[in-house]
Amino acid sequence: MTDKPQLQSHRPRVEIIEVSARDGIQNEDVLLSTDTKVALIEGAVAAGLRRVEAVSFAHPTRVPQMADAEAVLDRLGRRDGVTFAALVLNERGYERAVAAGAEEINMVVTTTDTFAERNQGSTVQGLIDGWLRIAERAHRDGVRPTIGISMGFGCPYEGEVPVQRVVEVAEAVLAGNPTELGIADSIGCGVPTDVTERFAAVAAVAPGVTLRGHFHNTRNTGLANAAAAAQAGVLRLDASIGGVGGCPFAPNATGNIPTEDLAWMLERMGFDTGVDLDALLPVSDWLGEQLQHRCPRCWAGPGRSRRWPSERPDRRFTLTLSPGQPGHRSGVDHGFRVQRQGARRPRAPVGVHGRARVPREQEHDDFVEDPANLWKQPPMIEELKALARSQGLWNWFLPPEYGEFSGGFHNVEFAPLAELMGRVPWSFEIFNCSAPDRGNMEVLARYGTPEQQDQWLRPLLEGRIRSCYAMTEPQVASSDATNIELRIERDGNQYVLNGRKWYSSNIFHPLCEVLLVMGITDPDGQRHQRHSTIIVPKDTPGLEIVRPMKAFGSYDTPGGHGELAFHDVRVPVDNIILGEGRGFEIAQGRLGPGRFQYAMTNVGMAQRVLELMCARAEQRVAFGQKLSDQSSVRQDIARSRCEIEQCRLLVLKAAAEMDRSGAKGARDYISMVKIVGPQMAQNVIERAIQVFGAMGTSQDVPFTHLWGMARLMRIADGPDQVHMSQLAKLTLRQLNPASAAEPHPDVTAR
Repeated sequence: MTDKPQLQSHRPRVEIIEVSARDGIQNEDVLLSTDTKVALIEGAVAAGLRRVEAVSFAHPTRVPQMADAEAVLDRLGRRDGVTFAALVLNERGYERAVAAGAEEINMVVTTTDTFAERNQGSTVQGLIDGWLRIAERAHRDGVRPTIGISMGFGCPYEGEVPVQRVVEVAEAVLAGNPTELGIADSIGCGVPTDVTERFAAVAAVAPGVTLRGHFHNTRNTGLANAAAAAQAGVLRLDASIGGVGGCPFAPNATGNIPTEDLAWMLERMGFDTGVDLDALLPVSDWLGEQLQHRCPRCWAGPGRSRRWPSERPDRRFTLTLSPGQPGHRSGVDHGFRVQRQGARRPRAPVGVHGRARVPREQEHDDFVEDPANLWKQPPMIEELKALARSQGLWNWFLPPEYGEFSGGFHNVEFAPLAELMGRVPWSFEIFNCSAPDRGNMEVLARYGTPEQQDQWLRPLLEGRIRSCYAMTEPQVASSDATNIELRIERDGNQYVLNGRKWYSSNIFHPLCEVLLVMGITDPDGQRHQRHSTIIVPKDTPGLEIVRPMKAFGSYDTPGGHGELAFHDVRVPVDNIILGEGRGFEIAQGRLGPGRFQYAMTNVGMAQRVLELMCARAEQRVAFGQKLSDQSSVRQDIARSRCEIEQCRLLVLKAAAEMDRSGAKGARDYISMVKIVGPQMAQNVIERAIQVFGAMGTSQDVPFTHLWGMARLMRIADGPDQVHMSQLAKLTLRQLNPASAAEPHPDVTAR
């Protein structure tokens, strides 16, 4: 390709690459079946589109819309004159694609480190290195490798991307000898003059390489940019039937340019696309029906008018507790439902006639409270887990920095979801976000080897197994983690564990298969480098479950808390996490996010209790007045609302600081929420019990269970007093730099 390629004189051909089946629907709320996806692709092929990006081999928990990639390719098969391409993000995805029979793979690198880190858990150089390895394997395997450069015009975090930066990345990826090089305006900030300039600059360093354009219509410039690219000689352009696939970086904005509009425009400009618009338009209309909204294309065919929708629902979803019809035993139905942002959020009724329970909550509680079901999982849990996972409501707690393991939410986005799940704390398991698994998964995702991740992390992320965290010991004050005494001694190619633990949560769960255990490996080492964390399968010989431990009179079945004895427990040396002497570091990294998540749970618990308290105050009469007219009750309601809102905002501040600076940089805010959250919930519950009277202590309302959880959280993950000591010392150092006070060692156990 020359610097200024000339258009052919007789209807040059522009190849439109259809991306609706991948880039389009993966940003949609509605999960389409394999049959529907295959029908969409068949419709595109029948309309003359001969190249379709059909699937993505991403982690199914992160992109559930693409979970059936193998099945889609298997159904499509290979066809003469038609190419079904697959997007891959890493070598594992590449291996899946090859095994599924993909004949063309596309990989994406980006131009800015901030975007790479937040969305792919890597750096730009890391992505380039991964591409080069995959490209080498693809050439060897006979698979066509193509590469795209995202953020080719601007980045949502770093702003405008210089042309030279795009050229630098292009030169780097060309070392992989791609069959095609694409440049994407991922946030729709480019204009036609930018397109001409950038493609010309890349063409200058990529002679003979076919270029491809991918434009978003965020600011309604996508089609103009595609026209500029075609006029500059870029004759391969991406588009999506109906324009489906909202821009993930600009809520409420359209993303991909519509295939119908692009084909119509190019034909009018004198280009040949081979697209039969009469055959394509019905496919677009049908796709809108499957996605439950009108597609945002403009062109409707001769004699028909179509307007751009004045308002499109946000693609992002919000889990809400929305009201239903009063039931026989309860005047409230706080059912879990998905509600799109932008719609008005209904105000939940809070009647307390009969038992103030949400749907399935009574079923759950009746099961676990039956002594015959001790340590048994309620059957409904697996049913609800399958439903949640099928809808993509899964693994929300790992932020995007964890790459393929992440559910895609930053901490500040997960916080409101944790609040909603906190209203019914056992619901965390339904969405695979429950403790201690979420902390253990974060440890394995952050510090685990690929082998440890394959053996333990992936089954945990899939919800097939559960785990236990063993740290607290009966014979020492475990609030100071450096007191931990369980010995971990190396013996050849094994470690041998001896010691005791107690209040090891989740050890009795029927799905629990693995423990993360903290112990001492170097008694003579520096204070914070003596301990290590090691993986111990639950069925390892020598691991004895001595007895279950009650917490405020409850066994907390089915997970429970256990006292454990380790008698010459032997595990391979490969089970050590991060290396010897790193246990204290791991514990700090694990428990910082956990404390923030617990605090938001406290907010959800307290909000639910406040709603029940308000309903009770309106319904009950004492001394000739409704309770809601009594001054003391009004004061309790007012204090409770203030404290809940203060805590909610503090937790959101902590979450934002964690997203910005990591757990270490946000340690002062993490201490604050750990101090404030459980005490706030305990106070609100105490007031509600007073308003309810005898009923407040009964099984008809959830107060006693929630109170026990809140009180326990004032000890778990470090008692209030140590967090206050640490926070005070941090505050003294921040406000009085001359202070010589050293920060207190982080508290990691109860």
